[in-house]
Amino acid sequence: MWSIVLFYVLLLSTIVNGSPRTDVTVSGGSAGSAMATQLHIAFSNDISGSGLLAGPPYYCAQGSMLKVVTDCVFGFGSVNEIHKKMKSYASDGKIDKLENLLGDPVYIFRGKNDIVVTERLAKDNEEVYKPFNPNLKTNYDTNVNHGIPTENYGGKCETLNSENFLNNCNFSVAYEMLNHLYGGNLIKPTVTTRLNGKLIEFDQGAFMNRQQLDATEERRIVDTWSQWIDTTLQLMNPVNYMPVSVLPSNGNYAAKAYSISFDKTAYMYVPSRCSKGKGCSIHVALHGCRQGKERVGETVALHAGYNEVAELNNIIVIYPQVKKSLVFPINPQGCFDWWSYTNNNYANKLGPQMSAVKNIIDTVRAIHA
Repeated sequence: MWSIVLFYVLLLSTIVNGSPRTDVTVSGGSAGSAMATQLHIAFSNDISGSGLLAGPPYYCAQGSMLKVVTDCVFGFGSVNEIHKKMKSYASDGKIDKLENLLGDPVYIFRGKNDIVVTERLAKDNEEVYKPFNPNLKTNYDTNVNHGIPTENYGGKCETLNSENFLNNCNFSVAYEMLNHLYGGNLIKPTVTTRLNGKLIEFDQGAFMNRQQLDATEERRIVDTWSQWIDTTLQLMNPVNYMPVSVLPSNGNYAAKAYSISFDKTAYMYVPSRCSKGKGCSIHVALHGCRQGKERVGETVALHAGYNEVAELNNIIVIYPQVKKSLVFPINPQGCFDWWSYTNNNYANKLGPQMSAVKNIIDTVRAIHA
Protein backbone atom coordinates (compact mmCIF):
# COMPACT_ATOMS: atom_id res chain seq x y z
CA MET A 1 0.00 0.00 0.00
CA TRP A 2 2.76 2.45 0.95
CA SER A 3 4.49 1.95 -2.41
CA ILE A 4 1.21 2.74 -4.18
CA VAL A 5 0.82 5.93 -2.13
CA LEU A 6 4.35 7.02 -3.01
CA PHE A 7 3.66 6.29 -6.67
CA TYR A 8 0.65 8.60 -6.67
CA VAL A 9 2.51 11.40 -4.89
CA LEU A 10 5.46 11.14 -7.29
CA LEU A 11 3.06 11.09 -10.22
CA LEU A 12 1.33 14.20 -8.91
CA SER A 13 4.67 15.97 -8.42
CA THR A 14 5.87 15.07 -11.92
CA ILE A 15 2.72 16.35 -13.58
CA VAL A 16 2.66 19.59 -11.59
CA ASN A 17 6.35 20.40 -11.96
CA GLY A 18 6.19 19.70 -15.67
CA SER A 19 3.26 22.03 -16.37
CA PRO A 20 4.04 25.61 -15.29
CA ARG A 21 1.85 28.60 -16.22
CA THR A 22 -1.23 26.72 -17.27
CA ASP A 23 -4.53 28.57 -17.17
CA VAL A 24 -4.69 29.06 -13.42
CA THR A 25 -6.12 32.37 -12.24
CA VAL A 26 -7.29 33.80 -8.93
CA SER A 27 -9.78 36.38 -7.70
CA GLY A 28 -11.38 37.55 -4.52
CA GLY A 29 -13.57 40.16 -2.90
CA SER A 30 -12.34 42.52 -0.18
CA ALA A 31 -9.97 40.49 2.04
CA GLY A 32 -10.21 37.76 -0.59
CA SER A 33 -8.92 40.28 -3.11
CA ALA A 34 -5.89 40.88 -0.91
CA MET A 35 -5.27 37.14 -0.78
CA ALA A 36 -5.72 36.86 -4.55
CA THR A 37 -3.02 39.41 -5.32
CA GLN A 38 -0.74 37.74 -2.77
CA LEU A 39 -1.17 34.40 -4.53
CA HIS A 40 -0.68 35.88 -8.00
CA ILE A 41 2.51 37.74 -7.08
CA ALA A 42 3.98 34.95 -4.95
CA PHE A 43 3.23 32.09 -7.35
CA SER A 44 3.47 33.91 -10.69
CA ASN A 45 5.26 30.95 -12.26
CA ASP A 46 1.97 29.05 -12.05
CA ILE A 47 -0.78 31.67 -11.68
CA SER A 48 -1.34 33.72 -14.81
CA GLY A 49 -3.83 36.42 -13.80
CA SER A 50 -5.89 37.95 -11.00
CA GLY A 51 -9.24 39.60 -10.43
CA LEU A 52 -9.19 42.09 -7.56
CA LEU A 53 -12.65 43.07 -6.36
CA ALA A 54 -12.76 45.95 -3.87
CA GLY A 55 -9.56 45.10 -2.04
CA PRO A 56 -6.22 46.59 -0.99
CA PRO A 57 -2.92 46.20 -2.87
CA TYR A 58 -0.24 43.59 -2.27
CA TYR A 59 1.50 43.79 1.13
CA CYS A 60 -0.73 46.71 2.07
CA ALA A 61 -0.63 46.10 5.83
CA GLN A 62 3.10 45.31 5.90
CA GLY A 63 2.48 43.34 9.09
CA SER A 64 1.28 46.47 10.91
CA MET A 65 -2.16 47.05 12.40
CA LEU A 66 -1.48 50.79 12.12
CA LYS A 67 -1.21 50.37 8.35
CA VAL A 68 -4.44 48.36 8.36
CA VAL A 69 -6.40 51.32 9.76
CA THR A 70 -4.56 54.07 7.83
CA ASP A 71 -2.98 53.38 4.43
CA CYS A 72 -5.12 50.27 3.90
CA VAL A 73 -8.23 52.41 4.33
CA PHE A 74 -7.36 55.69 2.64
CA GLY A 75 -4.72 54.55 0.14
CA PHE A 76 -1.02 55.13 -0.32
CA GLY A 77 0.75 58.23 -1.55
CA SER A 78 3.34 55.91 -3.07
CA VAL A 79 3.73 52.16 -3.49
CA ASN A 80 7.55 52.32 -3.51
CA GLU A 81 7.83 50.38 -0.24
CA ILE A 82 5.62 47.66 -1.66
CA HIS A 83 7.81 47.37 -4.74
CA LYS A 84 10.92 47.20 -2.54
CA LYS A 85 9.40 44.34 -0.56
CA MET A 86 8.46 42.51 -3.76
CA LYS A 87 12.04 42.80 -5.04
CA SER A 88 13.41 41.64 -1.69
CA TYR A 89 11.08 38.64 -1.57
CA ALA A 90 11.96 37.71 -5.17
CA SER A 91 15.69 37.99 -4.42
CA ASP A 92 15.28 35.67 -1.43
CA GLY A 93 13.16 33.19 -3.38
CA LYS A 94 10.11 33.86 -1.21
CA ILE A 95 8.08 34.79 -4.29
CA ASP A 96 8.59 33.79 -7.92
CA LYS A 97 10.54 35.94 -10.38
CA LEU A 98 8.82 39.26 -10.94
CA GLU A 99 9.29 39.07 -14.71
CA ASN A 100 6.66 36.32 -14.70
CA LEU A 101 4.10 39.08 -14.12
CA LEU A 102 4.89 40.84 -17.40
CA GLY A 103 1.73 41.23 -19.47
CA ASP A 104 -0.48 39.19 -17.15
CA PRO A 105 -4.21 39.96 -17.25
CA VAL A 106 -5.36 41.87 -14.17
CA TYR A 107 -8.93 42.98 -13.50
CA ILE A 108 -9.62 45.60 -10.82
CA PHE A 109 -13.12 46.45 -9.59
CA ARG A 110 -14.51 48.86 -7.03
CA GLY A 111 -18.17 49.83 -6.76
CA LYS A 112 -18.98 53.51 -7.15
CA ASN A 113 -20.96 53.43 -3.88
CA ASP A 114 -18.42 51.40 -1.87
CA ILE A 115 -18.30 52.74 1.70
CA VAL A 116 -15.47 50.43 2.79
CA VAL A 117 -12.77 50.60 0.11
CA THR A 118 -11.86 54.02 -1.28
CA GLU A 119 -11.23 54.51 -4.98
CA ARG A 120 -7.70 55.63 -4.20
CA LEU A 121 -6.98 52.37 -2.37
CA ALA A 122 -8.40 50.29 -5.23
CA LYS A 123 -6.30 52.22 -7.73
CA ASP A 124 -3.17 51.46 -5.70
CA ASN A 125 -3.51 47.98 -7.19
CA GLU A 126 -2.91 49.55 -10.60
CA GLU A 127 0.28 51.19 -9.32
CA VAL A 128 1.61 47.93 -7.91
CA TYR A 129 1.20 46.14 -11.24
CA LYS A 130 2.14 49.08 -13.50
CA PRO A 131 5.90 48.24 -13.80
CA PHE A 132 4.92 44.87 -15.27
CA ASN A 133 2.84 46.32 -18.11
CA PRO A 134 -0.22 44.24 -17.28
CA ASN A 135 -3.14 43.55 -19.56
CA LEU A 136 -5.29 45.73 -17.31
CA LYS A 137 -9.05 46.21 -17.19
CA THR A 138 -10.73 48.35 -14.53
CA ASN A 139 -14.31 49.06 -13.53
CA TYR A 140 -14.95 51.88 -11.05
CA ASP A 141 -18.32 53.02 -12.42
CA THR A 142 -20.84 50.38 -11.35
CA ASN A 143 -23.33 51.71 -8.78
CA VAL A 144 -22.74 49.03 -6.17
CA ASN A 145 -21.75 49.13 -2.52
CA HIS A 146 -19.03 46.99 -0.95
CA GLY A 147 -19.72 43.47 -2.17
CA ILE A 148 -19.85 41.22 -5.23
CA PRO A 149 -22.39 42.32 -7.86
CA THR A 150 -24.40 39.54 -9.48
CA GLU A 151 -27.03 39.24 -12.19
CA ASN A 152 -29.92 38.25 -9.96
CA TYR A 153 -28.96 37.38 -6.39
CA GLY A 154 -28.34 39.30 -3.19
CA GLY A 155 -29.31 42.57 -1.57
CA LYS A 156 -30.03 45.87 -3.24
CA CYS A 157 -27.17 47.01 -5.40
CA GLU A 158 -26.53 50.37 -3.73
CA THR A 159 -26.76 49.16 -0.12
CA LEU A 160 -24.28 47.29 2.06
CA ASN A 161 -25.61 43.73 2.24
CA SER A 162 -23.93 42.54 5.42
CA GLU A 163 -25.86 39.25 5.31
CA ASN A 164 -23.58 37.78 2.63
CA PHE A 165 -22.06 40.74 0.68
CA LEU A 166 -23.69 39.70 -2.59
CA ASN A 167 -25.56 42.44 -4.46
CA ASN A 168 -28.30 42.01 -7.05
CA CYS A 169 -27.18 44.52 -9.70
CA ASN A 170 -28.24 42.97 -13.02
CA PHE A 171 -24.49 42.73 -13.65
CA SER A 172 -22.13 39.80 -13.21
CA VAL A 173 -18.69 40.91 -12.12
CA ALA A 174 -17.70 37.23 -12.19
CA TYR A 175 -18.33 37.09 -15.94
CA GLU A 176 -16.68 40.41 -16.76
CA MET A 177 -13.63 39.51 -14.68
CA LEU A 178 -13.25 35.90 -15.90
CA ASN A 179 -13.82 36.98 -19.49
CA HIS A 180 -10.90 39.38 -19.20
CA LEU A 181 -8.62 36.87 -17.45
CA TYR A 182 -9.29 34.23 -20.11
CA GLY A 183 -8.84 36.29 -23.25
CA GLY A 184 -12.16 38.04 -23.85
CA ASN A 185 -14.10 35.34 -25.70
CA LEU A 186 -15.91 33.44 -22.96
CA ILE A 187 -19.51 32.40 -23.48
CA LYS A 188 -21.78 34.59 -21.36
CA PRO A 189 -24.38 32.84 -19.18
CA THR A 190 -28.07 33.63 -19.47
CA VAL A 191 -30.94 33.18 -17.04
CA THR A 192 -31.51 29.75 -18.57
CA THR A 193 -27.95 28.48 -18.07
CA ARG A 194 -28.09 25.15 -16.25
CA LEU A 195 -25.45 23.96 -13.83
CA ASN A 196 -24.92 20.39 -15.00
CA GLY A 197 -21.68 20.00 -13.07
CA LYS A 198 -21.37 19.46 -9.36
CA LEU A 199 -20.34 21.44 -6.29
CA ILE A 200 -17.97 19.22 -4.29
CA GLU A 201 -17.06 19.63 -0.63
CA PHE A 202 -13.53 18.51 0.30
CA ASP A 203 -11.26 18.38 3.34
CA GLN A 204 -8.91 21.32 2.84
CA GLY A 205 -7.05 20.64 6.08
CA ALA A 206 -5.13 17.94 4.21
CA PHE A 207 -3.41 20.60 2.13
CA MET A 208 -1.84 22.68 4.86
CA ASN A 209 1.83 23.57 4.94
CA ARG A 210 3.53 20.21 5.33
CA GLN A 211 6.36 21.82 7.33
CA GLN A 212 3.86 22.22 10.15
CA LEU A 213 3.07 18.51 10.29
CA ASP A 214 4.85 15.97 12.44
CA ALA A 215 5.98 12.63 11.02
CA THR A 216 2.75 10.85 11.95
CA GLU A 217 0.51 13.42 10.32
CA GLU A 218 2.80 13.63 7.30
CA ARG A 219 1.92 10.05 6.51
CA ARG A 220 -1.76 10.82 6.99
CA ILE A 221 -1.65 13.73 4.56
CA VAL A 222 -0.07 11.52 1.91
CA ASP A 223 -2.74 8.88 2.53
CA THR A 224 -5.52 11.42 2.06
CA TRP A 225 -3.98 12.85 -1.11
CA SER A 226 -3.81 9.32 -2.48
CA GLN A 227 -7.45 8.71 -1.59
CA TRP A 228 -8.48 11.94 -3.32
CA ILE A 229 -6.52 11.09 -6.45
CA ASP A 230 -7.98 7.58 -6.51
CA THR A 231 -11.54 8.85 -6.12
CA THR A 232 -11.33 11.82 -8.44
CA LEU A 233 -9.65 9.91 -11.25
CA GLN A 234 -13.09 8.38 -11.70
CA LEU A 235 -13.94 11.68 -13.39
CA MET A 236 -11.85 10.54 -16.36
CA ASN A 237 -14.02 7.45 -16.81
CA PRO A 238 -16.88 8.21 -19.24
CA VAL A 239 -18.96 5.42 -17.70
CA ASN A 240 -18.80 6.86 -14.19
CA TYR A 241 -17.89 10.48 -14.72
CA MET A 242 -19.81 12.42 -12.07
CA PRO A 243 -17.83 13.30 -8.94
CA VAL A 244 -18.92 12.43 -5.45
CA SER A 245 -20.44 15.21 -3.37
CA VAL A 246 -17.87 14.95 -0.59
CA LEU A 247 -14.30 13.85 -1.21
CA PRO A 248 -12.84 11.25 1.20
CA SER A 249 -11.31 12.33 4.48
CA ASN A 250 -9.94 10.53 7.50
CA GLY A 251 -10.88 13.47 9.72
CA ASN A 252 -7.46 14.12 11.21
CA TYR A 253 -6.98 17.71 10.13
CA ALA A 254 -9.54 19.86 11.91
CA ALA A 255 -7.16 21.01 14.66
CA LYS A 256 -4.33 21.73 12.26
CA ALA A 257 -6.61 23.64 9.90
CA TYR A 258 -7.94 25.72 12.77
CA SER A 259 -4.37 26.71 13.70
CA ILE A 260 -4.24 28.86 10.54
CA SER A 261 -7.95 29.81 10.64
CA PHE A 262 -8.82 27.41 7.80
CA ASP A 263 -12.26 25.85 7.94
CA LYS A 264 -12.21 22.07 7.86
CA THR A 265 -13.80 21.80 4.41
CA ALA A 266 -14.02 23.90 1.27
CA TYR A 267 -15.87 23.78 -2.06
CA MET A 268 -15.00 23.12 -5.69
CA TYR A 269 -17.28 23.42 -8.70
CA VAL A 270 -16.50 20.87 -11.44
CA PRO A 271 -18.30 21.62 -14.73
CA SER A 272 -19.98 18.70 -16.47
CA ARG A 273 -17.54 18.59 -19.38
CA CYS A 274 -14.55 18.71 -17.03
CA SER A 275 -15.84 15.65 -15.21
CA LYS A 276 -15.90 13.79 -18.53
CA GLY A 277 -12.15 14.00 -18.86
CA LYS A 278 -11.76 17.32 -20.68
CA GLY A 279 -8.71 19.31 -19.66
CA CYS A 280 -10.00 22.41 -17.90
CA SER A 281 -8.69 25.72 -16.64
CA ILE A 282 -8.68 26.43 -12.90
CA HIS A 283 -9.86 29.51 -11.06
CA VAL A 284 -9.56 30.12 -7.33
CA ALA A 285 -12.31 32.35 -5.86
CA LEU A 286 -11.55 33.73 -2.39
CA HIS A 287 -14.31 35.01 -0.14
CA GLY A 288 -14.18 38.19 1.90
CA CYS A 289 -14.48 38.66 5.65
CA ARG A 290 -17.72 37.23 7.10
CA GLN A 291 -18.38 35.48 3.78
CA GLY A 292 -17.06 32.01 4.59
CA LYS A 293 -19.09 28.81 4.86
CA GLU A 294 -19.05 28.99 8.66
CA ARG A 295 -21.30 32.06 8.40
CA VAL A 296 -23.11 31.85 5.04
CA GLY A 297 -22.84 28.16 4.13
CA GLU A 298 -22.81 27.49 0.37
CA THR A 299 -24.29 30.89 -0.50
CA VAL A 300 -21.21 32.50 -2.03
CA ALA A 301 -20.07 29.31 -3.76
CA LEU A 302 -23.53 28.88 -5.29
CA HIS A 303 -24.66 32.43 -6.03
CA ALA A 304 -21.65 34.72 -6.70
CA GLY A 305 -21.95 33.97 -10.43
CA TYR A 306 -18.74 32.03 -10.99
CA ASN A 307 -20.28 28.60 -11.59
CA GLU A 308 -22.46 29.63 -14.52
CA VAL A 309 -19.44 31.06 -16.34
CA ALA A 310 -17.39 28.03 -15.38
CA GLU A 311 -19.99 25.57 -16.68
CA LEU A 312 -20.10 27.12 -20.14
CA ASN A 313 -16.35 27.64 -20.45
CA ASN A 314 -14.78 24.57 -18.81
CA ILE A 315 -13.28 26.26 -15.76
CA ILE A 316 -12.97 24.43 -12.45
CA VAL A 317 -13.61 26.85 -9.57
CA ILE A 318 -12.02 26.25 -6.17
CA TYR A 319 -13.52 28.03 -3.15
CA PRO A 320 -11.06 27.87 -0.21
CA GLN A 321 -12.62 28.65 3.17
CA VAL A 322 -11.43 30.35 6.34
CA LYS A 323 -13.34 30.77 9.59
CA LYS A 324 -13.22 33.16 12.49
CA SER A 325 -10.81 32.55 15.34
CA LEU A 326 -10.73 34.54 18.57
CA VAL A 327 -7.36 33.34 19.86
CA PHE A 328 -4.23 31.93 18.24
CA PRO A 329 -4.71 33.14 15.58
CA ILE A 330 -6.77 36.27 16.14
CA ASN A 331 -9.13 36.51 13.18
CA PRO A 332 -12.55 37.49 14.56
CA GLN A 333 -14.16 38.26 11.18
CA GLY A 334 -13.12 35.14 9.29
CA CYS A 335 -10.81 36.89 6.81
CA PHE A 336 -7.98 35.48 4.73
CA ASP A 337 -4.65 36.61 6.15
CA TRP A 338 -3.55 39.90 4.62
CA TRP A 339 -2.04 41.50 7.74
CA SER A 340 0.05 38.70 9.40
CA TYR A 341 -2.26 36.98 11.88
CA THR A 342 -0.72 33.61 10.92
CA ASN A 343 2.92 34.72 10.69
CA ASN A 344 5.19 37.30 9.07
CA ASN A 345 5.39 35.29 5.84
CA TYR A 346 1.66 35.70 5.22
CA ALA A 347 2.19 37.37 1.81
CA ASN A 348 4.83 35.05 0.36
CA LYS A 349 5.23 31.39 -0.54
CA LEU A 350 6.10 30.42 3.03
CA GLY A 351 2.81 31.67 4.45
CA PRO A 352 0.72 28.74 5.74
CA GLN A 353 -2.50 29.84 4.02
CA MET A 354 -0.58 30.64 0.84
CA SER A 355 1.09 27.25 0.63
CA ALA A 356 -2.14 25.45 1.52
CA VAL A 357 -4.07 27.08 -1.33
CA LYS A 358 -1.18 26.38 -3.70
CA ASN A 359 -1.20 22.70 -2.67
CA ILE A 360 -4.91 22.52 -3.52
CA ILE A 361 -4.29 24.14 -6.92
CA ASP A 362 -1.44 21.76 -7.72
CA THR A 363 -3.46 18.67 -6.87
CA VAL A 364 -6.53 19.73 -8.86
CA ARG A 365 -4.26 20.66 -11.76
CA ALA A 366 -2.58 17.26 -11.73
CA ILE A 367 -5.90 15.44 -11.75
CA HIS A 368 -7.73 17.54 -14.35
CA ALA A 369 -4.91 18.71 -16.64
